[in-house]
Amino acid sequence: MSRSEIPTASCAGGAVVRFARPLVGFALAGLAAVAAPDRALAQSVAEGAHVATLRLGAPSTDTFVLHGTVPLPRGVFPRAQGGSPFSVVDADGALVPAQVEIVSRYPVDDDGADVVEVLARVHRPANAVPGARIEYRIITRAHRALDTQPGPLAGSLLTAPRALLLRSTDAFGHVYAADLYEDVRVPGGDRFRSLRAGVAAKTVATHQVLTPIAPATGAQATLPHSMGVHAYVTQYRDENFLALDLRVHNALSGLDPATPLDDPLQKLYFGRLELKLPRDWVLLSAEPDPFFGTPYDEGSARVWPIVAPLANGKLHLLPQMGQFERRFAIAHDDAVSIARAASSLRQEGLGFAAAGDNAAGYELWSWWNSSTARYFPQRRRLPDLPGEDSAALRAADDATLAARLAQLQQGSSGLWPATSPGLGWAHPWGDTDGGMVGGEEIWLFDGIATAWSSSTSGYRMAALRHRMYTDRQRNVLFNFGGLPTAVHQWTEHDAVHGDFLPIWWFNGPMLWAADPFGFGAAPTFQSDWVAANAKQPPHEAALLAFGSVDEAHLGRYTHDTKVLVWLGNDALAKDDLRAQADAFRLGYCELPQDIWNGTIVSGLRLRRRTSRRTRQWLRVRASRGLVPGRGVRGVLDARLRRGVRALDPG
Repeated sequence: MSRSEIPTASCAGGAVVRFARPLVGFALAGLAAVAAPDRALAQSVAEGAHVATLRLGAPSTDTFVLHGTVPLPRGVFPRAQGGSPFSVVDADGALVPAQVEIVSRYPVDDDGADVVEVLARVHRPANAVPGARIEYRIITRAHRALDTQPGPLAGSLLTAPRALLLRSTDAFGHVYAADLYEDVRVPGGDRFRSLRAGVAAKTVATHQVLTPIAPATGAQATLPHSMGVHAYVTQYRDENFLALDLRVHNALSGLDPATPLDDPLQKLYFGRLELKLPRDWVLLSAEPDPFFGTPYDEGSARVWPIVAPLANGKLHLLPQMGQFERRFAIAHDDAVSIARAASSLRQEGLGFAAAGDNAAGYELWSWWNSSTARYFPQRRRLPDLPGEDSAALRAADDATLAARLAQLQQGSSGLWPATSPGLGWAHPWGDTDGGMVGGEEIWLFDGIATAWSSSTSGYRMAALRHRMYTDRQRNVLFNFGGLPTAVHQWTEHDAVHGDFLPIWWFNGPMLWAADPFGFGAAPTFQSDWVAANAKQPPHEAALLAFGSVDEAHLGRYTHDTKVLVWLGNDALAKDDLRAQADAFRLGYCELPQDIWNGTIVSGLRLRRRTSRRTRQWLRVRASRGLVPGRGVRGVLDARLRRGVRALDPG
């Protein structure tokens, strides 16, 4: 019997139906467009069939929310009748309703999801010591998903106004703040998105801009606003802790003329960045660093320095379009909740789809099944690694992660490619030149050994490297609502000359050519004062020397991003891919840059003006796809929305 066969409800008597072997191409119109004879088969999988297995190391807690990604045949999810098609077999054999979230989709809408995240609250096997290999079976047992019921303390925390208050100080010491959960809590709030909702976990993403608590005028006036912040808040079933991921940025686009709160800034100097929580809550960091400061009490609250002040009155610098990311857990201040939050931060509940057969001899859905080979935008079957010792791979990942975490915590230089020491809140990865030559880390695939060996440390290393790369990635802009700014929002129409895009963009805006965003109008009185009084951080020149990884080498940034998406359905990483895609589109556009037909040489418009011979060559090769330049290849997997529309918007 073929390993790519699976029993169906109509297969009594031993008959089988084969999956179609997917054909994977690289046509510019989409990276994965194949026929769908497996769709009807997927819809008729027998109730109770064992279709996938999640493998992981046993967590340090006796119960936990298991989560992991699984590739699917066409037509499995979403279901026309709603609800979830899966349950998980718990350690004692009981069936636990599973929550299903879309990671990515097939190019054809009717085919549904090609990769999903499966979540369920389960028990650790009674005889399993932490770290021992354990498995959980996913079976086809449909149910109606229920709402997440967090622990009572976690649930009540989010109902309190300003319970999650992020605040910063500017060059003059003025305080700016934002309630990270305000728009979710207040009726009519519109700056949030629901990313997960089901029986095991609930995630919402918000965007806020820090504004002055006490606006001031005069020689030491306040700015109209400080940094923007994306917050990703996750509640877990029965848990009294929350996950909180942050993207802090100085990258507002200026799109909305009705508010100054999205106006861009130039250099943004700040003294500190802190999270203020009720005193009976604790902030834990997934990745410690020298500027994660000592908490202090303030009335009935406790303040947690995310970026503590520099010595000698110097100020931190968040450059124009700069950004950085942090991953936290907020736990109730009791030993059990703190331990469970720490386990979650270490990704102990993350399972990996395992290759193999079920008891009936049918191949499980995994990255190694040719019928569910949906890994990365290329949608290739991952290679078997039979000669590799999975335990040895995990041990090597453990050692690598430990060394890099120690480097980050100490703010020290390290082995190539992370030779830079810490630079305040930043600890950039790689060479300063964003267009550094060579093939280092330009990987079409990554995470293969991590997936094969079910390596939690391999996944965490991808998250750490992604954080360090993001510290230097100053090539994105966000609108007031939090989404990346986009071509259609800036396109203008001239009655005589037609549409044009008044933006000159090459890995960022070329402001000397055009500045529709308003950077040139941004106030500079604070940065001027900083320069005049020598308040710049001692590492300012070193920080600014790091260029954004450019489009021709963007794989250095996105290879980890994609590992986090395809193996963890990570919301922060998903949005980073979207932001890179939209930023690239600003520079690779089919429109002219002005009414006089001015056209950037790196844009799509100029490249469409091809010779007759080239057009003939393209017509001949049309069925096989277009061979793009390396600058396009560098972002193709982040940009194609029909093949990689993939990234479910939530």
